Amino acid sequence: MKLCLSFFKILSILSLITTLQIAALATTYYVSNAGDDSNDGLSSTTPWQTLDKVSNANIQPGDEILFRRGDEFIGQLKPTYSGQAGSLITFSAYGTGDQPVLNGSGGAGGDHLAAILINNEEYFRIADLEIQNERLVSRSGVSDEESFGIYVLNDGNTVMHHFELADLTVKNVFAITTQGVSFNSLKVAGIYFRSERNTVSGQEKHIKDVWLEDSYFTLIGKFGFWSQHAGGDAGVGNDSLNRNMNYVLRNNHFYQTGGSGITPGKTYNCLVENNLFDYPGSDVDARMAKRGSGAWFFSCRNVIAQYNQTFHARGDNDSYGMHIDFGNKYVLLQYNYSEDNQGFVEILGDNLYATYRFNISVNDGLRATKGNTFWFSDYAGGGGGIKSDSIFVYNNTVYVDQKPNGEFLKPGLQLTSQDALITNNAIYVRSGAHVGYKQFNRDNLVLVDNNLYHGDVRSSNFTDQDGNALFENPLYLNPGALNNPDAYKLEMGSPAIDAGKVLTEPLFPMAGKGIFANISANATEDYFGNAVDVTNSGFNIGAYNGSGETSQGNNPIPTGPQYEAETAALFGGIEITSCNGFSDGAAVKATSLGATQGTKFEYITAPGDGTYDLDVHYLTTANGSFTYQVNSETAVTENVSASGSFCYEGGSTAVATISVPLDSGWNAITFYDAPIIDYVELVLTTGGTYEAEDATLSGTATTASCATASGNQMVKLIDSGTANGLSFDNVYVPTAGDYLLTVDYFAVNSRTFTYQVNGGTAQTDTLDASGGWCFQGGSPGSHSLEVTLVAGYNTIFFYDSPIMDRISVGELAAGGIFEAEEAVLSGTAVTTSCNLFSGAESVKNLSGGSSNAVTFSVDLSLAGDYELSLSYTTTSSNTITVDVNGSVQTVNVAASGQWCYQGGSPADHTFAVSLNAGTNTIKVYDSPILDKIGIVPDSGGSLLAPNAMSGINAAIKEGDRNFKLKIFPNGVKRGQVANVLLDGPELDGESVTATVFDLSGRRVVAPFRVNGNRFELSTADIRQAGIYVLRLRIADRTLVKRLIVL
Repeated sequence: MKLCLSFFKILSILSLITTLQIAALATTYYVSNAGDDSNDGLSSTTPWQTLDKVSNANIQPGDEILFRRGDEFIGQLKPTYSGQAGSLITFSAYGTGDQPVLNGSGGAGGDHLAAILINNEEYFRIADLEIQNERLVSRSGVSDEESFGIYVLNDGNTVMHHFELADLTVKNVFAITTQGVSFNSLKVAGIYFRSERNTVSGQEKHIKDVWLEDSYFTLIGKFGFWSQHAGGDAGVGNDSLNRNMNYVLRNNHFYQTGGSGITPGKTYNCLVENNLFDYPGSDVDARMAKRGSGAWFFSCRNVIAQYNQTFHARGDNDSYGMHIDFGNKYVLLQYNYSEDNQGFVEILGDNLYATYRFNISVNDGLRATKGNTFWFSDYAGGGGGIKSDSIFVYNNTVYVDQKPNGEFLKPGLQLTSQDALITNNAIYVRSGAHVGYKQFNRDNLVLVDNNLYHGDVRSSNFTDQDGNALFENPLYLNPGALNNPDAYKLEMGSPAIDAGKVLTEPLFPMAGKGIFANISANATEDYFGNAVDVTNSGFNIGAYNGSGETSQGNNPIPTGPQYEAETAALFGGIEITSCNGFSDGAAVKATSLGATQGTKFEYITAPGDGTYDLDVHYLTTANGSFTYQVNSETAVTENVSASGSFCYEGGSTAVATISVPLDSGWNAITFYDAPIIDYVELVLTTGGTYEAEDATLSGTATTASCATASGNQMVKLIDSGTANGLSFDNVYVPTAGDYLLTVDYFAVNSRTFTYQVNGGTAQTDTLDASGGWCFQGGSPGSHSLEVTLVAGYNTIFFYDSPIMDRISVGELAAGGIFEAEEAVLSGTAVTTSCNLFSGAESVKNLSGGSSNAVTFSVDLSLAGDYELSLSYTTTSSNTITVDVNGSVQTVNVAASGQWCYQGGSPADHTFAVSLNAGTNTIKVYDSPILDKIGIVPDSGGSLLAPNAMSGINAAIKEGDRNFKLKIFPNGVKRGQVANVLLDGPELDGESVTATVFDLSGRRVVAPFRVNGNRFELSTADIRQAGIYVLRLRIADRTLVKRLIVL
């Protein structure tokens, strides 16, 4: 057989040979603060020193330039060279400790426009660096209104190729001048790609093939990542040439950015997946833009955004979970989670094929103006509007309840579009909240069909235009739960199951091609990974397409606890009255026609059977009464006193407190023959005490009498597995977080018990002997532990347990931050002021022994090991003496830098201490200036650092980079198991402790012991997708690895 090679195959082979030759010749250069630019840079012992040297060196394709960890490099890295295909130029790190910092601020001549500027060069990889550029000093030729961490600019006449950005920390990027600068004029981004306008045919420019992965952004004046193309003159270029091309942005965490996390403008082919957007549009710094969605797509072609999560977007415009701005074609948002943002769906004008499908929205729509559940606008810039065409919003799950401050949400519905379809969505609105009443409009070309509605959704021209509407409770598994997408699966028997209506899905021409090679145009799975096909019958309404989940017994709706009268079920012709003095500006008028006319609150929700106080807020100018009926109980009449003047005369409501018997779950309370009613409020407290005999018993578990038990009863026979259990189904807390759980029990010997919180991972704990049995005169023992609860109702299930008396849930005192100036000062100790200190004050004059001290009182719920962090200022290495409950130790601390008045900031030193339950006394003396202390449970990360990465940097700093730590798959879907491999010497009985942190340094998986070089890591306790850090401690070594949870 004769072998023939084509010309192009020969070229490919020659290209491969060339690439291999370059790789063989590639050189590694080292850069250190301790180096010298006259060195050869070829080893860590002969490193270069400055960014200027790196910028102008004779760097060749395939070379890598490594910066020493723990060092900061001031100035600008501006490479004057390029890599080539297959032979990238790499900028990264070497050594141990914190990521090397490249900082554009602080050098001679004023602060640079960017810490890294790449202009008309290509083929780079930038990894494992920290980038900063807090501009404070003007620089000639640079606008004070601009600042970037990394700036890649194409103002040449050809295409720039291939930029890989990974494992970066980008923070503290601010412009000098922000006050009075308009949103559009402020040009600030952590990473910025820009191509200038194309003006000559045949010389079209753009930036092609960009990857941004596994990076962390925080404290950015405006955008985290921003891309722009200035377009092209008439007749020059086309849709692809006049846009940057092929961007993949995945597995990144954006925390407190002044604008959107990701803003691709004029991009052709863009994949945004597995990113976490936390507080976009932040205002924590006055220099921030204070407006931004999680991701914001402008004038793009072919965009898919999937598996992202957005929390707490704020701003006076846009600031939705993710939004589709104007001028886009083929944008698909799927499998995303949106919570506590200014709105959910935002699609502006002049778009073609804009789609939201299989997303979950929880408590979106905060803003009074344009804070919408669904918003279609014809705004397309300039004067006249251009309606978008071919909009699809289908199979989304929506829950609307309360703002973080407890006010009920009232998002609007604004639907200006042509050829739009809103179908198969599940919309659940809590009693007291409503959708579409403050703002509503709908074009006739917007088709509303086959959606499920529960609660108060505007009927006129919306639900009444839905010819196949279902008005049913969708039976979400745990509605109201925050930061927990699983709560919005459906229970078995949900009316949404198999109720979906077949549709033809939107076009996406690039599906299955290029960066979208593994993505189909049609949905093949739901939010949770269940198979789905909406082109054939037999699928569900909403974002969940499973067969239904077994309820964990928790109440279907968390309490309000405030319920507005005007949103209740009104009957008999009763009317609403408006006045700014009423809660939410409205109330229900007085009634006097008996039980034929009144106000029925249908969803008053109690955590368990019992008698509760209900505050009725009413208004009447004379003494009177009202009659109320709870469920089917006998009606009761309550006398009330005059509240004063009418509302329009400036009068305020009064409160009548009534005791009402309520069932666990929903209750209906009807009022008639009543004065004006503004709202009612169920009086609830955090946690409380829950008797075992009132819980749900299963299997052999049974009650027994006991004179020394609370309520004279207890529950026994809670052993031999999960079949014999005790379930507290309605443990109420107002906000999600960590709480103190106290268990009262009887056990004559030390015993263990097993418990599960909200169906999560089973945990086993040990109880001390309580003493004698009840019949022997023994009293219950108490044991306290920390549990993580969701907002609203929680289920705590016990089994394999001794006799149980009761449980109680309360606030957890677990440490925190304690300012030195607020502690007890003795001797010569005195406060001193400086704006760079926390609270602008600290304490000095702490030398000369223990009589000159700062003494802190720290109350804790649980005894145990904690991390104590000291925040201090000293220009040289020093010592600090700390007395913890009478145990004295002296710690060595490094210099923090300059004094505060010279612009220096405090440093932190963290070490382990053992603390008691109750009050602990911590005395600090023989110390430099002390700003504050922080206390967190051991391995919980630092609370003191001014940025969210400090806790992780502390862990990474200890890392042993010669011992390889591998995780596969990485990322792993939340709730599933990742395999962890320690690739190195065999561990012969060495103690290994694993802990998982989030990127703010907070512990999300408690420390646990592992054996051997391989183990499984469960992600069941990780409550949201994002980037985390796994830390292993092996004797005196610490290993760290980023963990990606999808």
